[in-house]
Amino acid sequence: MRIRSTSTRYGSVAIALHWSIAALIGTALASGFAADTLGAHGTNALRVHVTTGITAAVLTLARLLWWWTADVRPEKLDGPAAPLATAIHVLLQLLPLGLATSGVTILALADAFPVLAGGGLLPDFGSAPPRALHGLAARLLIGLIVLHVSAALYHHYRLRDGCLVRMGIAPRTGA
Repeated sequence: MRIRSTSTRYGSVAIALHWSIAALIGTALASGFAADTLGAHGTNALRVHVTTGITAAVLTLARLLWWWTADVRPEKLDGPAAPLATAIHVLLQLLPLGLATSGVTILALADAFPVLAGGGLLPDFGSAPPRALHGLAARLLIGLIVLHVSAALYHHYRLRDGCLVRMGIAPRTGA
């Protein structure tokens, strides 16, 4: 597999970044909801949440930098929903960045960094203004992920346009 993308297939760097970010976001979402459920006793879950969320944001920035400086994207798949797909892809890039920003802001406003570093009970995050927006953005991200995965499966299995082949997770003969 090539390092850089071609007009028909993503390269190994883009694929590695995509799946690494996906795994990190899945972990960040799960640990974030776990931390919320555990409340003041969710320090360990929040540590995982913060670490994976920030790492996902950093890799998202790296992915954007890779595309802007060293790579090309494969040609877009045609279809009547192409503008919707573009909007979803843009939001899938922006939301992790916005979530990391709002998350760090929440931690700072609630003075939670000392607890994350040393242990103890977490403060009440409910008083931090960006918390409601952070939770809403997380739920929006889940919805966009469901749409993204559903569309990829629809393209690959129903339209048979090789969508999953482009991402390196299906054999070329399966398209």
